[in-house]
Amino acid sequence: MELLQTDKYYIFNRGQDSLWCDRKSGQFEGKTCWDLAAAENPTCLGIIHLLLGKLQIHPDLPPRLLLVTGARQVGVLGGGGQTVYCITRVTFLPLAATPPDSELNLQPCQKHINHPAGSAGDKKLGLPFSDLQQKMAMSKTFGTLRSVTSTIKTATVNAAATAAGQGNKVRRDARDRERYERRVLDELSKMFNDSDSFYYSPEADLTSSLQRQSSDEYDVGLPLWRRADDNYFWNRHMMEDLINKQVRQKEMAK
Repeated sequence: MELLQTDKYYIFNRGQDSLWCDRKSGQFEGKTCWDLAAAENPTCLGIIHLLLGKLQIHPDLPPRLLLVTGARQVGVLGGGGQTVYCITRVTFLPLAATPPDSELNLQPCQKHINHPAGSAGDKKLGLPFSDLQQKMAMSKTFGTLRSVTSTIKTATVNAAATAAGQGNKVRRDARDRERYERRVLDELSKMFNDSDSFYYSPEADLTSSLQRQSSDEYDVGLPLWRRADDNYFWNRHMMEDLINKQVRQKEMAK
């Protein structure tokens, strides 16, 4: 699955389908691969195996997309050719307008590997996007804070000192939140990368026994997330946004 980015979206593209995630709101939208032609200045970041969902570690920090970047085949189920993989490496993609805060270490995309690379190894998409509009230059203006002079009244100076102390506290709180997030991300990385305990299959329902799948109540016509046994659907909470969107679309189609 190709992972693309624009200034506004992260785009997951496989075959004729694409999933767009707004980098600011975190909202998902399903589209086709042909909609990529309308994307502004798309950049290919590389290849991923799977999107496990969206993770919010702290309410004051941006959510992150949990991506599977490494996997190995461990077997094939039955005679249906349903391949099972073990997750060997994950990465966490922050939903923010700024570039990722660390290297994603994604597998290069063979489709775009020969195109010129930008910062952090980004691959600009080639001929299919040659007629796209160039990214508009944006200028940002930053205000500056100036210190008061020694002639300001003592009360004002004291008030400024108090405000400065509060500002320092805000900065300390921000650093504490970031350290907390980093510790959690490190532990999650170890859990996925080192445990060999997380498996998935693009075709098979690994949450259900053969007996359950053979029962009359088991409807093979439903999508996998609808058939899955919630007792073993461990990333369901991280998939809630996508699940709720599918439910709403189905209700609107009735």
